[in-house]
Order: sequence, then structure tokens, then C-alpha cells
Amino acid sequence: MKISDLTEEQKGHLVWRLDHNTGCGLLSACRIARGQCGDLNVVDVFISVGQTNRSAKILATKVKNYGKHKS
Repeated sequence: MKISDLTEEQKGHLVWRLDHNTGCGLLSACRIARGQCGDLNVVDVFISVGQTNRSAKILATKVKNYGKHKS
């Protein structure tokens, strides 16, 4: 899943995950979510900030599924 495929709510969650679970930093996470670093795959974003493949896939899935269970 690419960053451009995410909803605004999911992009906000991506920023939070990048800031909370990695050493990326809030400002860099915002730039990534806005697409200023390119339309990257979400898994590749987490890998590029130091997560393992397994962790990156788990975090990307959490971003992808965010907001789907609302009533």
C-alpha cells in the first residue's frame, strides 16, 4: 500500500506510529506522510527508518487497518 492510498486519518496514524515507534521524529514523519519524500510503500517507509521487515509489516498493517472498525 502506497502513502497516496491512505486516508487523511490513516496518514495521521502513520505520523503517530513513525514518531512513537521509531527514531524518525515528528517533523520528518509529517514530511513523509505528506508525500514530500515520494509516494513510498508504507512497509518501505518503516524499513527505511530502522525497523525489521517483520516489524515494518506489522506497523504498516496497523496503519492500513486504522479507522476501519468505527461504527
